Parts: sequence; C-alpha cells; structure tokens
Amino acid sequence: MATTMMTVSDISCEHCEGTIKNALVSAPGVQAVAVDIPAKRVRVTYDVSRIDTEQIKEILRNEVAEQDKPASRAVPPAGRGPVVRVPGLGRPASPRVASGR
Repeated sequence: MATTMMTVSDISCEHCEGTIKNALVSAPGVQAVAVDIPAKRVRVTYDVSRIDTEQIKEILRNEVAEQDKPASRAVPPAGRGPVVRVPGLGRPASPRVASGR
C-alpha cells in the first residue's frame, strides 16, 4: 500500500468531496480517500500493483472536467436517465384560489 497527497484547486464544497470520493473509491486498487476541502487536498491510499498516481490524477482530471460542464450537457451517472432542467422546480407554487362558480 502507498499513500499520496494531491492538490485539487477546484474543491469548494461537500458535493465536490463526494464526487471525488465516489470516483476514486470505485477505481481498482484504491483503498481509502480523504478530502480536505479547506486545504484543497486529497489523500489516497492505494495498491501500487493495481493503480498508480498517473491513473489517480487522470480520474481527478476527468471528474473536474465533468463538473465544469453545464448541467444541460452533463452526462448522467450510469443507470440514471438523462439530465433534465425544469424551470421553476423547487420554487413554491403561486397561490391560486379555485372559484366555486
């Protein structure tokens, strides 16, 4: 096992943390991932016989590039349908009073 620390300047929130962790832990040979959001650093523990730092960097580059895409062009995760943007979703509906007439 080996451990490496990498700086990822685009880390800014818990969503970024989750995205990075999910991408890396699914890679063959990655044993553990820790993300330090304020320091913008990722610590990866991995099996050197199954993955190397260049492959880890490539996974990180791909995730950052994917997150930079506009939502309307984003590729949905495997097993999910297409990304659909719905204007006004999440906003409270305007109150309407039904007329009894």
